[in-house]
Amino acid sequence: EKSFHLFSGVYFNRHVRQAFLRARRTDAKLALMAESPVPAGLLLDTETKSLGARLRFLVPVIHRGFKAAFGKRIQRVFCIGKLSREWYTKLGYSKNQIVSWAYFPPAPRQIPNFKQNKTVTIIYMGFLAHHKGIDTAVSALSNATGDWNLICIGEGPLEQTLKSTVAQSGVAEKCEFMRFQKWESAMAMLEKADYALVPSRYDGWGAVVSEAL
Repeated sequence: EKSFHLFSGVYFNRHVRQAFLRARRTDAKLALMAESPVPAGLLLDTETKSLGARLRFLVPVIHRGFKAAFGKRIQRVFCIGKLSREWYTKLGYSKNQIVSWAYFPPAPRQIPNFKQNKTVTIIYMGFLAHHKGIDTAVSALSNATGDWNLICIGEGPLEQTLKSTVAQSGVAEKCEFMRFQKWESAMAMLEKADYALVPSRYDGWGAVVSEAL
């Protein structure tokens, strides 16, 4: 009686949406787990302004329609971060429905044995786009002194721009750009790094923060 059927990705994942629609025909207790969508204070001033404008119009309409159709069946909304709580409160979910939640990665296999290395290793893991702020981080590192190297794991529209920036600044040999990795491989590299770089302009709480901790 105290169990919830918890759904995340109802709006964009077809299989999750189908499972949700089937579950709501039963007596199951339904719950959502979600971060804030883009328009919840996350204004896009990116290279995709037209897309941002469409999202700011469409996403609230979709969410309000979903709330009108299914809100009474949803007993809990596990909100990841302050922006998510504000968004679902604004949609009309009650205080009894909203639960503050967090992103919990698995515990590390073992506690890393940290050593003082002469060269500092910095790692970034994420989408290579304006809203992630990686452009500001790479520009700053291009002017940094001392012994450091950057491992940048990700893909996106800024990839070539970032590579050009480090090449023009003469620090290309200090920067390694990698495609997205399997989660286990990425975590293994994160364990060995000295610093996790999270320069995002909009994230309420980047998942990599929890992974790094």
